Amino acid sequence: PLAPPMTVAITSTGDLYLNDQPVTLDFLESALAVEAQKTPQPPVNVRGDATTPYRIVNEVVTLAQQKGMRKVGFVSAREKN
Repeated sequence: PLAPPMTVAITSTGDLYLNDQPVTLDFLESALAVEAQKTPQPPVNVRGDATTPYRIVNEVVTLAQQKGMRKVGFVSAREKN
């Protein structure tokens, strides 16, 4: 059975949401560490707003990898035309 993906959304102001719930960075770190111990691991989808600085998104992707998550993907927001 596949684990449902974890979705981390980052707003342009740096607010974090885990599966649509607002979380702190500390909470996110703990959650990632817990999920990394599971088999199978859930994939992590990191999503930014169109205006979220890439640097912040990259920090979260790196954090997830440091916690041991192997499948970390970046999902960019669609550009507004």
